[in-house]
Amino acid sequence: MANQKKIAELSNLPISELKRRSITTSYIWNSDVQALKKAGFSNIVDGGNWERMIRMVKYDRVDLLLSSFRPEKDLSFQIQDTKYIPLSGYKIVLEGRRVWGVSKASKNSKSVIAALHAGVPLLKQKGVIEKAYRQSGFFNSQVDHWKVISNIKPIK
Repeated sequence: MANQKKIAELSNLPISELKRRSITTSYIWNSDVQALKKAGFSNIVDGGNWERMIRMVKYDRVDLLLSSFRPEKDLSFQIQDTKYIPLSGYKIVLEGRRVWGVSKASKNSKSVIAALHAGVPLLKQKGVIEKAYRQSGFFNSQVDHWKVISNIKPIK
């Protein structure tokens, strides 16, 4: 994502130049950092937290922000007076998977674990999990044809 004021400039850059531009994420988000490194970004700036990263892009301290796609028609989001727009044509896939943590010390842990083992495959089979990913912006049919630049295969 980039500040709307900067999107035209960034959109005209070759991918090799784009990868030299500054991009922010949080260093504690290991999957994000690894995906950016695998994509070839060399100027990754630790933003610390979401609010700080947004300000860094807004005030032109960094060029780009790694973010999921939003459900808006143009995939953008707006915070106060600034609109953030994805750089069209490119996407980065994150490695990893979603997991649920259940403490074995919990009095209902066995039934919760059994319900997860039975329910998750059912939710996958019915398409509920994919629907949730699409509704949250992680999977978006508008960008299915965009080039993956992270050298990571998308999960399907």
